[in-house]
Amino acid sequence: MSATAIPRPPSGPYTAPAVRYDGFTVALHWATAALVISLFALAEIWGFVPHGTPLRRGMQSLHISLGVLLTMIFVARLAWRLSHGRRLPRFLSRPEHLTATMMHLLLYALLTVQIALACFLRGAAGC
Repeated sequence: MSATAIPRPPSGPYTAPAVRYDGFTVALHWATAALVISLFALAEIWGFVPHGTPLRRGMQSLHISLGVLLTMIFVARLAWRLSHGRRLPRFLSRPEHLTATMMHLLLYALLTVQIALACFLRGAAGC
């Protein structure tokens, strides 16, 4: 091997390129994941708290506040994705890429439906 030769990484069908999403995209992703998990946990836990107690009302208020924050982050995430978000080079086969894209779109659709349902169900609560 000469001094100027650059070693190549191993290649194959499952060798991913050494590229990553930008920090803002990653932050939006993890903020979305953390909020979805937190909202689900709050909704499940307050079912064990007696009705009408300050703790239950506080948990419900926190749930609504986090839901509004999720909505803002989701809108920011969509705007970022459609305008500035980094596109990684395709390294999957065509069927794998299509499946991954469809799952990604399904997750966006589910979040959209969940946010719309929350706004509808809260009605006059100012959503």
